[in-house]
Amino acid sequence: MGNLKTKPSLPVEVVVDGGWAILQAPQHPVLVGETMTLQCHLRGNFPVHETILYRNGVEVMRQNGYNSHFRLTEATVEDDGLYSCRASWDMRQQTHSVISVDTPVHVVEVLSEPVLEIDADAKMGPDKMKLICHVKYHARAPAPPINFYFYKNNKLMGPAVSANHNVFRRAPGWYSCRAKVPQLDLVQWSEARSFGDVPGTQMPPPRPHVRSFKPLASSKSPPGHRLTPAAQLTRSQRLAATPSVSERSLHRAFGAPSRFELPKPSSPSTDQFSNQSPPPRPFIVSQDDD
Repeated sequence: MGNLKTKPSLPVEVVVDGGWAILQAPQHPVLVGETMTLQCHLRGNFPVHETILYRNGVEVMRQNGYNSHFRLTEATVEDDGLYSCRASWDMRQQTHSVISVDTPVHVVEVLSEPVLEIDADAKMGPDKMKLICHVKYHARAPAPPINFYFYKNNKLMGPAVSANHNVFRRAPGWYSCRAKVPQLDLVQWSEARSFGDVPGTQMPPPRPHVRSFKPLASSKSPPGHRLTPAAQLTRSQRLAATPSVSERSLHRAFGAPSRFELPKPSSPSTDQFSNQSPPPRPFIVSQDDD
């Protein structure tokens, strides 16, 4: 056999963060309804007593003790944003606090709202028109099949089709399409679009949007990680979380009870940076006397 020659791979971007705290976030977009897991890593093995998670600068959740895992259940599109974490610990009668850089986290709907396109090109003939139902489908592999339905004046024009387009007889009216994933119980309607000389106003879809979701797989906690019900927050609980606090109020609040408090582990967890050389003296925030 001769020498084998291959083409070079596509370039991969590698971002190295040299900060004291690094937030590990999902690399791929999170689907609506799934559980989002994040972890705050710290350079060095310090006696951390509190870790706070932020989204777009607003506090989302806080953990007490060495626990640095965060689980946000039932993700919604409102959870999309820039996340960061802050770790705090006390040493030699001083409070140390470090914060990670912002990390983008994207949350997308499994099935987006369709957009109907009406193609009445003369090449298809004077009495033909094509309806195209554009939709974004982000289900995890293997993705269940999706069906498309087309409507004229809120009346179904034919059976379901697996393709997102179909050809019909050209006629004036209000047209819309519906995308459905039966296995996930997902249904989305497009806005109605008029074609030709149509009297009256825009017609709404026959039925309202259905935005339910059935997860394809259950989310599991990291090995050895114990959670209380307070750690797995629902959307309403996360929206009720307190806003971001200032540096001064943050350190005055140390030791105060937290609504997201978890049981404190008996010993600190092993950090992936523990084998590195001792870091320089971290940023110190002195406590106020008042």
